[in-house]
Amino acid sequence: MTYLPSIKIETKEDVTLTTPGGPAVIAMMGTAQWGALNEVKTFTSFANLLDHYKADASGLTLVKGADIAYNNGAYVIKAVRVGHTGYAKSTEGFDGAGPTADVLTFDALYEGTYGDNIMVTILTQGTGRTITVTDGVTIENYTNNNDANGYTTNQDIADAINGNSALVTVTVKAGSETANLVDAVTATALTGGNDGTSGLIFSDYTTAFDNILYLENFDILCIPGQSSDSDHTTMVGKINTRVNAEKKYCMYFTGVTAEEDIATQKARTSAGERLVLCSPAMFYTPTYQASQLTLDGSYLGCAVAGQVAARDVEVSVTRKEVSVEGIVIDSATKKYYYNNGEMDELLGAGITPISLISGSLKVARGVTRITDKSSIYFEITIQRIVDTVKSQVQTKLDGFLGDPNLLRIRSTMAREVDGVLQQDKLDEVIVDYQPTEVVVGASPDTVLVSMWIQPTFSINFINVSLAITRLWGDWKWLNKE
Repeated sequence: MTYLPSIKIETKEDVTLTTPGGPAVIAMMGTAQWGALNEVKTFTSFANLLDHYKADASGLTLVKGADIAYNNGAYVIKAVRVGHTGYAKSTEGFDGAGPTADVLTFDALYEGTYGDNIMVTILTQGTGRTITVTDGVTIENYTNNNDANGYTTNQDIADAINGNSALVTVTVKAGSETANLVDAVTATALTGGNDGTSGLIFSDYTTAFDNILYLENFDILCIPGQSSDSDHTTMVGKINTRVNAEKKYCMYFTGVTAEEDIATQKARTSAGERLVLCSPAMFYTPTYQASQLTLDGSYLGCAVAGQVAARDVEVSVTRKEVSVEGIVIDSATKKYYYNNGEMDELLGAGITPISLISGSLKVARGVTRITDKSSIYFEITIQRIVDTVKSQVQTKLDGFLGDPNLLRIRSTMAREVDGVLQQDKLDEVIVDYQPTEVVVGASPDTVLVSMWIQPTFSINFINVSLAITRLWGDWKWLNKE
């Protein structure tokens, strides 16, 4: 028996549904060489995200995935940097008078190899010291407000840097707080940073999802670089558990492995109306090298997620142009694009193909991996619309929990829900709805809310009827006679 008061929403497929809309929030998990580990950070631009996680690097995924998503229209990304055991901060100890070893230890603010770029310079100024800390981009100068003697104790140096630096923290050796002032040194690099990617496995992502993202609000999940069928099944299971237990709705956008043939794609067993599987692989040129990389379909999933996130829920990504450098099916045979027959085959398997359509790279049709292809949830937009309506109604009804179960209260509930649906109709999220009914349920502390909505479907097929008329009569007018 469940004792926690809650709102249970049962969805019946005997209704004609409409597509939801609105800028969506993307949650993205990946690896990086800098930035907070196992912590949600929210960004509204790629520049802000890059400022936190720093430069991209070989073998890392988060910056690439975010770049692709933002380039395709994403607005808000809730990013989580994931690592395996072994990640470490760059560090360096500096000796002082005495001589005393390591009177000050400088540690990078975050774990990762980017910390090895940080240089520390300690100069003599009068009887004290000034410090410069830089990563080659940001320069931090600590001068004690240009005091003639700079900082005269190690503790003063640590106090000035800690809490102010965006690059390092400083620890003072016990007993050297006011003695054994640190020696002056030329620019010295921190060392020993580790990204924590060695041994990284998918359970590191599922643990981050369970511990960090589980109660966060977001609409789309992306995990660039993860294209395993079994891993997709695992994540879909966790998403569905979260939906059922917490009423927090989202969809998982990912993709196939690089150069995976159609037969293998069709044999994938991961399924569900909350899974969007994109194909094929894509080209991407990173900042750290001039040559293109071939990235698996999970990155193409980031691109499609950006396209979805940028649009109102009632607008499908079907036939929308995707902004990527290129796609590739088989580099050995130089096959880059699916033909119409292949796209139709993939769609029949619940896979969202991207190909060259009318001269541009476009989404053939935005579909989910639901096993029943005749279901209304075959369309991404329908799932998003239903989730949107559910979330709105849930939020509206939550305020009634604890109120007396009276006709007056139930009538108010019905009006409130109808107000939500009327606004959705005005916003064209749904085409129509019927008045909401609220009655006493099976027990005196339960109410039953009955809703009917007609969602807005996207246009997938256009039937054109062409009539040809045979012309008879005098044709002299053609010669203007």
